[in-house]
Amino acid sequence: MRYIQPFGISDLNAPYINGDPTLGRAGSIPPAEAFEHPMRELVHMIQVGGGLAPTSLDLTQLHKATRTQKYQHALDNGTTNNLVCAFTPALDGYNNGHVIRIKVAHTNTGPSVIDAGPGSRNIVRVDGSPLAAGDMVAGGVAVLVYQDNEYQLCNPNIAAAIQQAIGLVTGGTGSPGPTGAGITNYVTNIYNGFQGIQAYENPGTFDWTVPGGVQRAWIRLWAGGGPGVEWSASGSGSLGGGSIFFGGSGVGCEGNFIKGGDGGYAEQLVSLVPGTLMRVVVGSGAPPPVAPSTGNIIYNPTNWKNTFGQSSTFGPAAGPATLTCTGGRGCFPDPPGDTDPSCGQPGHGIGGAINRANGIYGKGGGDGQASDGVFDDYIECTGDPGACVIIY
Repeated sequence: MRYIQPFGISDLNAPYINGDPTLGRAGSIPPAEAFEHPMRELVHMIQVGGGLAPTSLDLTQLHKATRTQKYQHALDNGTTNNLVCAFTPALDGYNNGHVIRIKVAHTNTGPSVIDAGPGSRNIVRVDGSPLAAGDMVAGGVAVLVYQDNEYQLCNPNIAAAIQQAIGLVTGGTGSPGPTGAGITNYVTNIYNGFQGIQAYENPGTFDWTVPGGVQRAWIRLWAGGGPGVEWSASGSGSLGGGSIFFGGSGVGCEGNFIKGGDGGYAEQLVSLVPGTLMRVVVGSGAPPPVAPSTGNIIYNPTNWKNTFGQSSTFGPAAGPATLTCTGGRGCFPDPPGDTDPSCGQPGHGIGGAINRANGIYGKGGGDGQASDGVFDDYIECTGDPGACVIIY
């Protein structure tokens, strides 16, 4: 709709003037379009944009129609990874800041595009990276904002990415043990309000600067696991260890498997200040206290029970740790004087809203074997390393 100038005036931007008989001045003559066009525009917004039935009995319909934002919603009629939708009226083009909400027809399996009318455009995450599998879920609503020739997905299904990042579906070197409590339900849409993931899966000390605009993060932290042992009735056996749970368990290998203690676990929703330097320490899993040899090695209970996986921490670089997890302990004699080892004690989480041990929220302890079938397998005797996953 354009501005309608007074009747008989050629200037398209001419103002209306009031008549004044005392001055002999005639007032402007409003053409019919000056009345009709605004009404039709408003009725269209109420009826089509808001889905309401126009009525003279309600003078707040324009407000209500705008509030519904129906005009920004459309159904996906495309195929997997190729969204297609139509708006009424049709989009004339794409503009930075344009927001649309699309009910997705198919769960994406990788990078995706959308054609909302003016042509196909890439859909990316807010950091500019392509979509990963499961970022958009069939039946869900994708909130997309147009910026610089592509649409940014503002609400990716972070739950799927988290499951991939922390490897919950992957077992260790041997047969998986019982599923830890909550593994199938814990990583859920609670994470959909977050935009990114930073995962630290190897032991070491790392610095992470809080990105701009990030004021909170969900932190999941695991410590390293303790070593296990293979035990035989004669009181001797090979070294044990290995892992069954990403982020901190230790298990035995070959023969009678005696499990090392799982690393502790903690998680917390942490308030952050953009630009703050945070420090992540990921503890390593504990190796057996005795180096392997060419033959069987006698289990030394004192050495094993005093061998721990390393702790993991998260917190500001310039201050005390916000979260701490202690490492799992190697297997040890129980009761006192018994030379047969029993499973090692788990580590613990400190400072979290949830503090657990024994591989909770992951694949818990179970039997494991060295993949090559060699008894004195040093590498697979070592407990799992810890990990830290930052969801922000």
